[in-house]
This record gives sequence, structure tokens and C-alpha cells, in this order.
Amino acid sequence: MFEEHRDRNEAMTMLLRHKLETARVTRPEVTPDDVVTLNSRISFRVGNGMPETRIICRDRSRGPLGYFLPITTIRGLALLGLTEGQMTPVSRGRSLVEILQVTAIHYQPERAARIRDLDAAKGSRFRVSEGGNQAETGLHQKSLKRPDGDDPGPNAA
Repeated sequence: MFEEHRDRNEAMTMLLRHKLETARVTRPEVTPDDVVTLNSRISFRVGNGMPETRIICRDRSRGPLGYFLPITTIRGLALLGLTEGQMTPVSRGRSLVEILQVTAIHYQPERAARIRDLDAAKGSRFRVSEGGNQAETGLHQKSLKRPDGDDPGPNAA
């Protein structure tokens, strides 16, 4: 990306250089839960505006317009790697700077994978239990039977 933008977009080139110089690469299993990563679904605000929710993606997607925010855009790249609550200034030209703030991380693929792995290690989260209070069950069954042998129908609901 850096080579691609070096001659075309000064603001993007500066942001890419900053990201490359300050990035800390981590393995997925130790990536903190509150960090924006690729394919994270986040809410963020621009300045004092209303929060917007997007999925941070690698490049333009064929999904619904406004659903994804690629890192090939200055906002997408600026949000990548931020933590929940963190703000960052983004240059939008020679004199315009906007402030982006991550307001929530709704889904992070690394966190989801850790949860799936933990659940798999524990076994299924759902358990079939047998039994219950047999006396109560029998009493309940008797109260629903009608003298003519027909089921109680909608009134039982």
C-alpha cells in the first residue's frame, strides 16, 4: 500500500508511514480484545457526529454500500489498530483535520476465534438434561386432559 500511495496521496502516505513505524504485530491468540483489527465490526464517530458502524476490511467489497470501510481509505486505515475509546487526528487535505474516535468494538475475529476454541475445549455449551420433577410433570399432564380425550387446543396456551 505504501508503494502504491507514495506518489499520489500525501496524507495517505504519511498515515501509512506512521502506521508502519508504530505498529506492533501480535499473534491472533494474544491480540487484545479492544483493538480494531481487519474484519472487526466497530462503531466510530467523526468529530462530534453520530456514531457510524462499519466492518473494517482489506479492500473494497461487493457488500452493501456503507457497510464496509476498507483500509485503502484514510478513515479505514486510521481506525485500524486503535483501541476502544481511542481518538486519532486524520488529515483530509492541507488544512482539514478530522478527529476519529472508536466508540465500540462489536465483533473482533480474533476474540471470536478464542471464544470458539475455548468452547470447543469445554465441549458443547448446550446440555440435554433428563428427568425433572416427575410428580409435577404427572400433575401437569392430568390437568391438561379433557374428559372427551381430546387435547385442550388453543385455550391451553
